[in-house]
Amino acid sequence: MKMLWILFLILVLGACDNPSNQSEIQPESDKGSELKRTGEGVSNNRGTTEQNPNFLNLSKNREQNEDEMDKLHEVIRNDPSLKIENITMNGGKISVDVVSSKEMSDHEMADKQKELQRKMQNIIPRYDVHVDLEAK
Repeated sequence: MKMLWILFLILVLGACDNPSNQSEIQPESDKGSELKRTGEGVSNNRGTTEQNPNFLNLSKNREQNEDEMDKLHEVIRNDPSLKIENITMNGGKISVDVVSSKEMSDHEMADKQKELQRKMQNIIPRYDVHVDLEAK
């Protein structure tokens, strides 16, 4: 009976071996901050992986959209009564909230909104721009 318990303990303790260093669930870099695009786990040569596409990219090289933001601010730079309150970028869509300090009728407001949307769409054609103009 003692030998049976000793054999059982050896089997249980032997099964609790240290895991390998290689991540078998998600292919990540050594620091775990960005996806590996080559090596094991890559399904083809185009750079796609078997990893969840919603995995956050925690690397320091994030995509910056400051140039697009500056271009949108250039559209209203010459009109001191307009101010961009918020810019939201989601995929290929940009939503711009503009506030006007000048009193305008509904017709003038609609015309100004169409003009701003046309100018912003022309300055950044690769995005679908939506402008929301409000009076303060």
